[in-house]
Amino acid sequence: MNFLKKILKGILMVICIPFVYVVLALICTYIPVSESTETETKNHTLYLRTNGVHIDFIVPIDEITPTLLQDLEYSADDQYFAFGWGDKKFYLETPEWKDLTLENALTGLFLITPSLMHVSRLQRMGNNWVCIKLTSTQNEKLQAYIAATFKLNGDNRKVILPDEGYHNYDAFYEANGSFTGFKTCNSWANTGLRESGMKACLWTPFDFGILMIYQ
Repeated sequence: MNFLKKILKGILMVICIPFVYVVLALICTYIPVSESTETETKNHTLYLRTNGVHIDFIVPIDEITPTLLQDLEYSADDQYFAFGWGDKKFYLETPEWKDLTLENALTGLFLITPSLMHVSRLQRMGNNWVCIKLTSTQNEKLQAYIAATFKLNGDNRKVILPDEGYHNYDAFYEANGSFTGFKTCNSWANTGLRESGMKACLWTPFDFGILMIYQ
């Protein structure tokens, strides 16, 4: 009987943990963090895009700081860079949602895993991009936050993963930080906005939490 009780408790814990996680995530998502008081003119542009789950920052190439631009290759036709951060295994093994496996989904939620930066070169604006205007201070802080996420080698160069992109216009780079259920691709983006003095959620693992603030 005691053995059966232990099994039932274990099953209950497995069921309750995701439920509690989602409830806490939703509560934090709907608690807004206000923009810092800025007297500067908002003369810089940032875009957000989502694939339905994952938020990317999109920065016009002519507004990228030298530190962030360092080691990133691009052509004269490229107009934007998209930056995303996420779980290494998930990124490399799930180029499309049809490639998602239960193992990768559960690994990202319950384990602490290595991360990557995903960088894409874009030649034209997407129809679903969300435009945000920001001050010079906010722009510099956000780009410094993105740049600091790249892991650098001994020569202070970004570390690219050869031949690991999905297409001929994107690439993966080694990144700082570990991916967990509480530090996800979207919480990374939300933290960047919050630490740059921009509107954000208190915390969110969801893309819609960020988008609802700016749409």
